[in-house]
Amino acid sequence: RTRAAAAAEEAVASGSAAGAAGEPYEDWPRLLEGFAEANALSQELRRNLQSLSREQALRVMGFTSGLRYVVAAERADVELEVASRINAALADEEMVPVVPRSACRPARLTRHPSPQRTAGAGFGGGVGGGRARSRSPIVRGGGGGGGPRSASGVAGDPAPFWQQNLKTFIQVNALDERSSRALCDLPRLQALHVMGLVGRENSFVIRGVRNTSATVMNRMQKAQEGSFDIEPFVHLPRIVEDFIEINRFDARGTEVLQTLRREVLLHVMGFTAENAFVIAGVRNPSAALMARVSATQ
Repeated sequence: RTRAAAAAEEAVASGSAAGAAGEPYEDWPRLLEGFAEANALSQELRRNLQSLSREQALRVMGFTSGLRYVVAAERADVELEVASRINAALADEEMVPVVPRSACRPARLTRHPSPQRTAGAGFGGGVGGGRARSRSPIVRGGGGGGGPRSASGVAGDPAPFWQQNLKTFIQVNALDERSSRALCDLPRLQALHVMGLVGRENSFVIRGVRNTSATVMNRMQKAQEGSFDIEPFVHLPRIVEDFIEINRFDARGTEVLQTLRREVLLHVMGFTAENAFVIAGVRNPSAALMARVSATQ
């Protein structure tokens, strides 16, 4: 750790961040520099930190939001959490910690889902609602190399039920045991990219290939070696179409889905709530869908 990081951590521990005039955290730029060093943030993310106001910076660092100053997580998750904090500060929304590294291992960080998260800047409104508002932090590091490049409108955690989504992805794409295990071992951010839930390259339901497992292995290799943006649910209209086709909703159910706001769609499909993407064990999937929509609204 650098001298700046060590000095900042000492200030946090001793409560000596108040300035000579008594204003709390008067030396916040130095603390911000230490925050970047202590968490080994990329240069792009550091530049985004420097653009914050004093109040926004204090929230991001955890002084006024109750979050940790030193983020205890894998490198990729540290970058994602700080990017999420910055976006939440810019949008004046609630901040939440990132979720654990792997979908196939016990959680190491506590998840705190928030209904406000889905209605924030991360998703906009409507199925065809274009890009979320930007001023998006740049993020690097995918846990193995390269990694993500930009996050757009991530208020808090865009995929709080990613472990459930990972199981659905394996199911709907009929992945073999080898690719399923390899996918479970990926860091969270890379797994989201492979599933097509962040970034622009991939789709959630894989179509037009003979071997979906081989396709997933290829996606994993690219995620580990390359760079990718982490804008969430860019292909939401396509995911909605897959949701309709897989569950064979009737005309009424299809029509209702096309009119829902993004945050409601994500909740109903199980990306921001504990709902199953594949509606099974019911006589009428369309009726089950309508019940979900009514409960959400």
